[in-house]
Amino acid sequence: MTVKIPEKAQDAFQENMEGGNKIELPFPAPPFYVLNGDANFEELGGVLFFGGFGASEKNVKTAAEQWENCPYPIPGFQEKELKQDGQKIRSLISRSLIVAPIGMRLFSTIKGADNKIKRYPPFTKKARPAIQVLVYLGYLTETKQITPWAPPILTAKTLHVNDNQKASTNWKKAITPFMEEIAPGMPSSITNLFWMNLGTFGQKANFEIHGESFITPVSAFIPEDLDAKKVENRYVGDSVAEFMADMAAKSEEWLKAYSKLAPAQAAADGSDVPEPELPPEDDIPF
Repeated sequence: MTVKIPEKAQDAFQENMEGGNKIELPFPAPPFYVLNGDANFEELGGVLFFGGFGASEKNVKTAAEQWENCPYPIPGFQEKELKQDGQKIRSLISRSLIVAPIGMRLFSTIKGADNKIKRYPPFTKKARPAIQVLVYLGYLTETKQITPWAPPILTAKTLHVNDNQKASTNWKKAITPFMEEIAPGMPSSITNLFWMNLGTFGQKANFEIHGESFITPVSAFIPEDLDAKKVENRYVGDSVAEFMADMAAKSEEWLKAYSKLAPAQAAADGSDVPEPELPPEDDIPF
């Protein structure tokens, strides 16, 4: 059996996973950020030990109220209070997410003399790299069927940037050999239309040491027995594919804004640099 990709979704994701950025999306998309695990929480296990993703309960609930058929809390997520900037924030956390990527944008961040973080074009000298990936989020029902929820933004900084990009690349490489059988003649970007499991997996924590700090990197889960049938079962479905195509079109400015700017020159002492000519930024959840 082959998958017939809706015409509007066939070319909707070309180059969307290669860079970019607009400042405010024209639809609600709560940010989910990468959470590092902590070796001190081994007895607790779960996200706090292995790492994964977290999101503000308030942001997720607001999005669920604005989109149709979006249950809250999201099935499979744990409610937890997390500390951020000295405050406790009610959050939803999970070791992994089921996502279909729509597009990503890369940028840089610098903490100014006023202690506020500002964003700059990608690859700005002396700045910290960051990434945001617009995705369609799915969840498992009680019958283990993947059901679409809504489009959030996955956000990560510094060392987690490469891990997020590598995860998408590895998933695409894993399923591409089956595309000609599943969806013959379709462009390579349709791999965006197949659900990916992204996060931390297994019962052995991966504490990756970098200097005096560490991270628990996220990755794509790729079954050892992956075959064409399993990949086909990961197809998001025609209605979701068309919805994702609409989201890609509506987010085009958001995705591409920074990619059109030359990298700024950051001061060697880490002080602030001239602000690029960009609209006001959305909130940075880290």
